[in-house]
Amino acid sequence: MKQGWIKIHRKLLECDIWDYDEPYTRRDAWIELLLLANHSDKDILFDNHKITIHRGQYLTSVRKLAARWQWGKDKTLNFLRLLEECEMIKKESDSRRTLLTIVNYEIYQAKEDDEQTDDRQSADSKPTVNRHSPATNKNDKECNKNEKNDISPLPPLGEGVAYDFDKHTNLSNYEYLKNNLSGEFIDYICNHIELDNCLTKWMKHKDERKPKSSNHYSETGMTQLLNKAYTQCCEKGIMAIIRVIEDSLSNNYQGITWDKARSQQSRDVISEWRNS
Repeated sequence: MKQGWIKIHRKLLECDIWDYDEPYTRRDAWIELLLLANHSDKDILFDNHKITIHRGQYLTSVRKLAARWQWGKDKTLNFLRLLEECEMIKKESDSRRTLLTIVNYEIYQAKEDDEQTDDRQSADSKPTVNRHSPATNKNDKECNKNEKNDISPLPPLGEGVAYDFDKHTNLSNYEYLKNNLSGEFIDYICNHIELDNCLTKWMKHKDERKPKSSNHYSETGMTQLLNKAYTQCCEKGIMAIIRVIEDSLSNNYQGITWDKARSQQSRDVISEWRNS
């Protein structure tokens, strides 16, 4: 068996390849659980009680995992059951939450391993560093610059840390609301993968437009948008709303043309009548 270490930064979750619009494989889901697990103990408020999520643990729900991985509930439960049988995780669940504990997290993610790995790499590469020190120094400066610009992990609601929507992208704020808000409209979006994917594309579209001031949703604005999408789906049908959002994307609109949903629905009815 091959041995040794590689480093995987949690920023991997934000890269375009990881965020590609397709269902997860079991390997993808397992790696993501490793990335999402707490790297240190953290106290949070849950149901008005203070609880501690320990290093190597991840507090979530089956519904949220199914939405993240684009799986059904049964497939998600079966996968978690498989990880338990393979002694890769321990799972504690109730009607409101699922607490996952990565087995042997401390063994494989021990903090001193990073320092030892860095020391070994430095010792092994001294001749090379001497010959290429200018390029190495430039890369080090770029890495330090990127680390300073890193956005801190999104804190759960009720943790006592204020979440500032202005400091994050529309896409990050959208994911934050899906993971932390509760309500019928959030459940609806999370349970309809095609709608969720379409809204994800819309958030990316808004992030790419300039200037930011006119294209960045406030918390209230984004909550109203998601609620609007839900009510429009209930009134006119989910496929009609998806096509309206896609139409707004293809035409590079600044806002979603909800008023076109009715005419779109009418065309669907006419088409269905003609084909009957």
